[in-house]
Amino acid sequence: MAKTDAFRDQHKKALEVVKAIQARLDPAKLQVDAQPVASDLAKLSGALQVHLAMEDKSLYPDLMKSRDPAAKKAAEDFSREMGGIAAAFGAYAKKWNALTIRSNAQDFVRETRSIFDALGKRIGREERELYPLADRA
Repeated sequence: MAKTDAFRDQHKKALEVVKAIQARLDPAKLQVDAQPVASDLAKLSGALQVHLAMEDKSLYPDLMKSRDPAAKKAAEDFSREMGGIAAAFGAYAKKWNALTIRSNAQDFVRETRSIFDALGKRIGREERELYPLADRA
């Protein structure tokens, strides 16, 4: 079992929720019923908060203690970059609930696509760059 298996599993589950939300990004339908998307968004937000806390408390500190300079630098860089992404997602998640989604469906769809794009890129980078270093450390 690799050190990052739990993190990878969290990514997989988060991306499943992302896909479920993306499948329902139709402004006309959201104006009628936004509750399922709002519920999934709350579920995603909670999952990401747990994931980030685990990274902050175990993954990054362990890598920063590594004897591998590449692992140390990657942990520092990823940790620093994550602050901006986490803040942006947090603001996004607070802004959107069933009522605000219904009344601003076009804006919600646009913002959701943008934030999910950034999230997907971040997850991809962690899987390709950070986690292999962590598994070797």
